[in-house]
Amino acid sequence: MKTKVEKLPESRVKLTITVEKPEIETYEKHAYKHLVGEVKIAGFRPGKAPMAILKKEVGDARFQNEVMDVAIPQSYYKAIVEEKIQAISQPEVKVTKFIPGELLEYEAEVSVLPEVNLPDYKSLKVKIEEPKLKKEEVSEVLENLRKEKAILRDVDREAKIDDRVEIDFDGFIGGKPLEGGSSKNHPLVIGSKSFIPGFEEELVGLKKGDTKEFDIKFPEEYHAKELAGKGAHFIVKMQQVQEVELPELNNDFAKQVGPFDTIAKLNKDIEDNLSAAKKEENKRKAEQELLEKIIAKAKMEIPKDLVAQETEGMIKDMESNFSYRGTSLDDYLESVKKTRDDLKKELKGEAEKRVKIGLVLSQISKEEGIMVTDAEIEAEVDKRITGLPNASEFREKYMTPENKRDIELQLFTRKTIDRLFKYAMK
Repeated sequence: MKTKVEKLPESRVKLTITVEKPEIETYEKHAYKHLVGEVKIAGFRPGKAPMAILKKEVGDARFQNEVMDVAIPQSYYKAIVEEKIQAISQPEVKVTKFIPGELLEYEAEVSVLPEVNLPDYKSLKVKIEEPKLKKEEVSEVLENLRKEKAILRDVDREAKIDDRVEIDFDGFIGGKPLEGGSSKNHPLVIGSKSFIPGFEEELVGLKKGDTKEFDIKFPEEYHAKELAGKGAHFIVKMQQVQEVELPELNNDFAKQVGPFDTIAKLNKDIEDNLSAAKKEENKRKAEQELLEKIIAKAKMEIPKDLVAQETEGMIKDMESNFSYRGTSLDDYLESVKKTRDDLKKELKGEAEKRVKIGLVLSQISKEEGIMVTDAEIEAEVDKRITGLPNASEFREKYMTPENKRDIELQLFTRKTIDRLFKYAMK
């Protein structure tokens, strides 16, 4: 067998593979063994008819097609192993010459992992911003804790701001029920801004048992694009009105919410937790900044197939998210008058960025000799299942080959980024 490799643009190669008579004869034997067990031939026991009789029975065209069905994948696999080609897509095959029993020549184009030329990543520096904590953030946490410990009292009066109420509501757009726009005994605090602007204000003045109809418009920048800027009609019935009595911020309150003797210790704990969260967030931002510096300086050809695979993965994630919300990606695209092709074009830039990061991290992990051991995978699984009910069942789930590969990839990524960050902070 002879193989000629030609490099093509966009990280693709073309292999011209020539399979000569000795190999053709081997593949003919494979084809014979496959067909002779399938075809019933009068006068012969199953699997015992001679090759010449079998060819006559099935026809030369079918037999030669079977030979190529065996020869092409086997010779292709042998060629990429011998040439050390890291294929990342299925080959596009074109047969250029076939002389039965003598010669098979074909071309196979395939995307390959690109060569990644890294910058001097060890010299790149980033800084982690010191966390800046505002008093308002601590006050917000304290206020939320007060709301969790609030005493609720039913009242026979008109609802006002800061009351907790329960409502039935049904929403309509253009006279048709709004998908996900209905609920029974739905709890909310008036003024909490948990509904679209203007909705909660319409509840002020209603007493238990009152019904009200009103029109309202979804914000232009509403997160569900299919509803953004649209007008809706709501029918609301007040089912319950409660007055909210918040506890005072004192030492007794501190003891009620946790192991704190004083309100000062509670404040300190909140400050420490918020600062730690901000520090971790700032570290992640610095890591992202470092990765963007590296990929901006790295040189590589981006395979279209990898970008397409990443784009499809992003679309599948979107489909799962829409399904979780009780709708579908196709419904969303229809509402914003876009097609899947439009969406793919919009996602292409982010998909390319993700592919670049993956290729860069893969190359750096090789150069740094970063490895993930089975013991590290086991430890990560143990960390994830600790405290979960039926931990043994979750362990079995995590230890499937597919999930183990996912965990291994996550650990590879984490260890590589940690190594880069260590250099960046020197």
